[in-house]
Amino acid sequence: MRYRARIGVDPGAFLFGVRWGPSLPMIGVVLLAWASLGASLSLLLGSIARTEGQAVAIGVLASNVLAALGGCWWPIEITPGFLQGVARVLPTGWTMHALHELVSFGSGWRSAVPDALLLGGAAVLAGWAASRVFRFE
Repeated sequence: MRYRARIGVDPGAFLFGVRWGPSLPMIGVVLLAWASLGASLSLLLGSIARTEGQAVAIGVLASNVLAALGGCWWPIEITPGFLQGVARVLPTGWTMHALHELVSFGSGWRSAVPDALLLGGAAVLAGWAASRVFRFE
């Protein structure tokens, strides 16, 4: 059955055939928290790394490992139980859990609040750490 989007109701569904679920604003909150954490960690890594090559290598390696372990490459539900436990303590796992609840399962905004708070708290912590080691050159 072909999905017909209603213009003006869901721009993602209209443009790409994606159903974003009932809580599009909360998806924005989760993505903003994720972006804030990414920016804070980038500042921290940029301040700690001694060369540009080190920063690039560590950033690429860390992002790929975190993506794989957090469920960004495949559904975390198909992995063994211990890997699902690892995803529960990683920022990528928090983000994917929140987005799955909101988009895949159609849960309300309250289902993503704990993950958004974890992401926001980690962003503040990483930002604080970055401010402590930031160096002007």
